[in-house]
Amino acid sequence: MCQFNSREDKTYKTFVTNVKLILHGGAPEIQNEHFVVSQSENPNFTGRSDIRHLLYESLIKDRHMRKQSQDRFVLYGLGGSGKTQVCLKFAHDHRNK
Repeated sequence: MCQFNSREDKTYKTFVTNVKLILHGGAPEIQNEHFVVSQSENPNFTGRSDIRHLLYESLIKDRHMRKQSQDRFVLYGLGGSGKTQVCLKFAHDHRNK
């Protein structure tokens, strides 16, 4: 159940608009307004496009065709091998998807 401060609340207006769209067979446009990552991506990060492509294929591509479930991807390696940087780059590249 949702509770809003007033009918003038931005979130309330967005909620009502999206519910109306759904009721009339449309799909709301979803944007991530609350994108928070604890670290900044490294501006000098390069490479690992193969891993980032696998992440995209597993977590984002054709997402609308899947049933509503949580997807997972395990990224493992030795300390200092770049796992965090790969994830930061991926998160920043796909923040609105």
